[in-house]
Amino acid sequence: MKINVNNIDKLQVALDNVQARCTVRTLSAECVQEFTEWAELHASRRLAKKDLPGLGLTVQHPFGGPIPGAYKGTPEGTYVILHRCPTGWYVTAVGRCPAKANRKWAVIDYQGKEAALLAHTVATAYAEA
Repeated sequence: MKINVNNIDKLQVALDNVQARCTVRTLSAECVQEFTEWAELHASRRLAKKDLPGLGLTVQHPFGGPIPGAYKGTPEGTYVILHRCPTGWYVTAVGRCPAKANRKWAVIDYQGKEAALLAHTVATAYAEA
């Protein structure tokens, strides 16, 4: 799968297929698009434009707070894996997996060039925002 983040219709169809019967901890195409714009802004502040292609980004809807005992399991959240190509951000995978205990709506996980520097910078900027 390779869907351009700017193609809202195709991205929403892919998310709807994964979130067919889900009502909580879901993502929308607009939410993914907003987050990639935010990540692009912060990444471009630290990296040269030629270094942006090749970056990877994982966005996952987390849960916050304790889980009731009646739930009997770990809640699942929707995740989207994005890759930065020379022409823009592309979604390469969409799915559901156990949500990480984090009070933010997205979990940032950069892979690729200068990953450690960028991950620290973006995570710090996101925490302050």
